[in-house]
Amino acid sequence: MELAEHPWLMHSLHKPGQVVVENVDWMPEMTAETKAWLIRNETSSAVIAPVVVRKKISGILADFERVPREWDGGSVNLIKHLANIIGLTLEKNRVEEEAVQLNDSLRVSNKVLRHDVRNELMVVSGSIGLYERSKDEEHLKRALTSTEKINALIDEFKRLDSFLLSGKGPFSCQLKELVDKSMTNSQMSFSIQGKGAVLADLALGSVIDNLIRNARVHGKATRVDFIIETTGPYTELRVENDGKGVPEDIKGKIFHEGHSFGETKGTGLGLYLAKKTIERYGGKIRVENTVPHGATFVLSFPRMESFPG
Repeated sequence: MELAEHPWLMHSLHKPGQVVVENVDWMPEMTAETKAWLIRNETSSAVIAPVVVRKKISGILADFERVPREWDGGSVNLIKHLANIIGLTLEKNRVEEEAVQLNDSLRVSNKVLRHDVRNELMVVSGSIGLYERSKDEEHLKRALTSTEKINALIDEFKRLDSFLLSGKGPFSCQLKELVDKSMTNSQMSFSIQGKGAVLADLALGSVIDNLIRNARVHGKATRVDFIIETTGPYTELRVENDGKGVPEDIKGKIFHEGHSFGETKGTGLGLYLAKKTIERYGGKIRVENTVPHGATFVLSFPRMESFPG
């Protein structure tokens, strides 16, 4: 029996801990559908207790009888006690599941931070080497920009860890704003079409950064186009580049941990971490080849209207 199908129950059980003891014929506020359900099951009287999880009613425990009867205190207390045990058990299971999810999120967060800092350190090292050979101060500026980005990354992931530990859920993120921020100092031409918001957190910016860097460093792309659109139950961010593309035979492997390919293969962590992050939002990521060349990464997020409240 689902509460949503029986509004009189939801109304009667609005206070956690309340027990309803009624004879079916004593409920004038019952809907015809509810009464028909009880009659169909030859129910004449019942004792019903709410199953409460975190101060919210998540279900009911009920004892239905086919004959009218008065419920004594022992029967009522037994149903109430059993409902309380079920509620506590469900809450314990939920806490354990959340602990596992939190540990996984923190593990992925720390991997992303190490991955991103390592990438910026490579830029610093390479830029200093180029400066020593050419004495062109633009290389020093690039090294300084990467150093500042490392500091910003550390601060950002400190905030992400605090956010994850707080137990708060994802919040509304404007995709266009995240793309604009990620393309700053990217040294690539780009365009953005459409707009939309998704439920995510601070790690989404790192996912977009990684796709841009992969396009430039590994795909040798010079341009990235971003398309934000709604497709069925999803809000999608398409990231299209004009680089080398992804060989058909490894498309199914590029999101695996440790997998890398090409002349400038990296650690094999970037796309794996991107996949884990998007999945944490309830979404998914896939890759397509772009005609006539290049690659398109499609990030699909559940539409915000799909979430309650």
